[in-house]
Amino acid sequence: MSEEQRRLSQCRGIPCKKSINHIANANPEIMIHSQEYFSNDAICGYVEVTLHKSKNACLGITVAGGIDRGHPPRITAIRPGSVADKSDCVLINDVVKSINGIDTADLTHDQIVKITRNAETTVRMALEYILVETPKSTTSKHAFIHLEPMNESFGITVRGGVLPTFTTPFPLTIRRIRSQSCADL
Repeated sequence: MSEEQRRLSQCRGIPCKKSINHIANANPEIMIHSQEYFSNDAICGYVEVTLHKSKNACLGITVAGGIDRGHPPRITAIRPGSVADKSDCVLINDVVKSINGIDTADLTHDQIVKITRNAETTVRMALEYILVETPKSTTSKHAFIHLEPMNESFGITVRGGVLPTFTTPFPLTIRRIRSQSCADL
């Protein structure tokens, strides 16, 4: 089994009536599962990210919100070079739905921070994000780019794709290129 096949074999999709699996991250230390679903009028994506960190290290994210702040917990900053940054799965404005299986909907900001800080070496986060619809007057351009992964991944975060309930796909969009990654060079 090639190194790339080994990495991809560590990623599994979550079954859901209205879901589709996304591409897997190339980092063997990070597992992602994702799906799309409907939340009110917005069409949202959902991703479960498993991050591995050393015992006393932090994830490198800043979270704002909580039941006491009047809005759901949302990632507002990601420290460059951190575990979350290198995962290429976590983005600013992602809503934190759960941390290590603990639902964050009814937690205060302080409780969310405490759970994040006290997490062991494996941290599993369920994140929600809004998918961007394709504008009616979009022009598509295609390019073939060959990337060789540096260290753990390509350094890109991709979101969107085909939804089984729609005839037109959401654009498969590169939402972020990590600085100093192979995609950035």
